[in-house]
Formats: sequence, structure tokens, C-alpha cells
Amino acid sequence: MGLTIGVGWHSRDKQELDADEFNDFSEPYRILSTELVRAGLPPHVEPVDFPESETFEAQMIGYGGLHYIRRLAAHWALTEKLPSLDIEYEHAIEDPMIERLNDKLAKNDYRSRPRGLWNCITGKHEELFPHLMLHSDAEGFYVPIEFEDVIFEQGTDTGLGGMIGSSQKLLQECEILAKLIELPPDIDCEDERLWDVSEDPEPEGPLWHQYGKEAFGLARLITACRVSIRNKAVVVFG
Repeated sequence: MGLTIGVGWHSRDKQELDADEFNDFSEPYRILSTELVRAGLPPHVEPVDFPESETFEAQMIGYGGLHYIRRLAAHWALTEKLPSLDIEYEHAIEDPMIERLNDKLAKNDYRSRPRGLWNCITGKHEELFPHLMLHSDAEGFYVPIEFEDVIFEQGTDTGLGGMIGSSQKLLQECEILAKLIELPPDIDCEDERLWDVSEDPEPEGPLWHQYGKEAFGLARLITACRVSIRNKAVVVFG
């Protein structure tokens, strides 16, 4: 069991479910569109004629894979250094840097800060990775609309996971982290080398071999975001 990320699932629902079941599964997408409009953004209509060849689905490394990536982001944002290697899952999820970064995000400190890949890589300011950090690790959506601030949904038990992120912004944040660990920009997320280093990170060599779990998850998130943007469909965490 663990986090699965996908794009094009609602189109699959349309093909596999009867009308009543599909209507039930459509409710979170209707709520999502309402939340976007409430936030001053255009509504989102999820495609139900999604190209089967473009449907994307991938397992992360349990739920811990996402926390390893968030730990990487937190250390870079707060110290401009990469985190230590060879850390167990329970220590990754409990890393105090994650809590410190979330505290800064809760104060909306990131809204007034400049952005840009070059500035981030050169350490000229903090990039706080809000769309990566401020999202459920088990459910919810990223929508293919570019907006700065993560949307906190109104109400509970809506199926949206509490927060709504932007596929474009998540992609930008993940590409920054991928560059930091020297992940090849066009590597296939199912590349056998990613599987190898995710299971047994190497103590030396390219950074993405050392940060194998982070590399594995980042490749999957980047692929999902690209498919989302290309096809105007949401990234689903489930």
C-alpha cells in the first residue's frame, strides 16, 4: 500500500462505470471547479475523452517517498544544503526541517519572495516549495492552471484532500529539486536505474544515485505534471 499518482483517471471512470456510479465519482471534480472559481480562478472541466495512450499511473515508494522529497525541499529552502543520506523513513517524516518550513509557509512568508530557477540554484533567496509541501500525502488534486498560492478548500470531506495545488507550480518546484540532485532532465520515470537506486542508493557517484529515493519520486511527479499540463487534466493523489 502507498501513494499512487495518476492522470486521466476520470476518463477511465467514464468508460468503466455505469451512469450513476460515474456521477458519484464526478462530484469531487465539480467541487474542485467551484473552489477554483471561489479563489478567483477559471473553472476546471476534467476531460472524459482522455487519450488512453496518455493515461498515467505510478506508485510512489509507499507514502515515505513523498516525505523524502519534502525533506530534500525543506533542507534546501532553510539551509541551502542537501540533507544527510541514509536516513530511515520514520526519521525522514519526522525531520524538524519539514516542520520549520511548514511553519514559514503557514505564515504566508513565501508570497512576497522572488522566484526563479537561477536565483534558487545560486542561493540568492529562499524557495519554499509551497505546492509540494502544502498538499495531502494521500489524496487530492493538482490542476493544470498556473497560480501562486495553494488553495485551501472550504468545507470538509469533499474528496479534495484539504488543499489544491497547481500542476505548473509543482512541476517548477520538482524541476528545481531534480536539478539540485543532478537528475537527468529527460529520464524515463520507469528507467531501471531509478528502480535500482531507489532500493539501494549508492554512497558515491552522481547525486541522483545517492539520493535514489528522492530521484525516483521526483521523476514520477515531474512526469505526472507534464502529462497533466499537456492534456489539461488533473494530477490525482490516491
